[in-house]
Amino acid sequence: MPIKLSEQADSEIKFQLHALLAENIYPNIDNLLDRLYQLHNDFPVHSKTTFRRHLHRISFSYKSPAK
Repeated sequence: MPIKLSEQADSEIKFQLHALLAENIYPNIDNLLDRLYQLHNDFPVHSKTTFRRHLHRISFSYKSPAK
């Protein structure tokens, strides 16, 4: 059964993703999940695979950075 995160958690994921982009850091699963753990040590997702699946469920997709 997939983990169901709250809308607040989804908003925090989106906020941190945009914060990484604002810092000119290309977000990936590792650095986004690490940042969420640093800020919220009770973040419910502990698996990179589960986190990637959740990102896909909330309509995130990774694309090559613009050159």
